[in-house]
Amino acid sequence: MAVEEEQFDHALFCLDCGLQLEPDYPELWSEKGYVLGRLKRHQEAFECYVRAASVRDWTPASQMARSLRGQGTQLIDLNRLDDGEVALQKSLELEPDNEIAQNELKYIESLRSKQAH
Repeated sequence: MAVEEEQFDHALFCLDCGLQLEPDYPELWSEKGYVLGRLKRHQEAFECYVRAASVRDWTPASQMARSLRGQGTQLIDLNRLDDGEVALQKSLELEPDNEIAQNELKYIESLRSKQAH
């Protein structure tokens, strides 16, 4: 609820409490990455998404795809477009029709186009 109400500091507190109870829960790590991204703490957000992808050997494909999309989004914000593109492409291998990843790849294209001009 705190995320939906954009109370991000409170959301971080709640997520950290959850992670103290279950530190290997990938969805909590992804959600923390999302909140940190909204707070423009992109490097920390990226690290949370990486943790979400690696915290369990048996992470479901849907959660892995979400983590990779999050990594890609944060890498874009860190101006690491090539790395962001790789992460987003990997997410599409798991969820080929995901519109978020497709839109982020289009966004990378538009950024590169602007940089070329």
